Amino acid sequence: MSPVLLNKVDEVTDEQWETPDHSDAIVFGSPTYMDTQVPWSRTA
Repeated sequence: MSPVLLNKVDEVTDEQWETPDHSDAIVFGSPTYMDTQVPWSRTA
């Protein structure tokens, strides 16, 4: 199994920029916040 690397965008070194060239996949993510109900999911 391949290792999983987590890099903060604002802290990437020059060496870490070379890692995606040798990767099978790149997954971008962002935190989500779903605290309130959206109007279309409310019931009467």
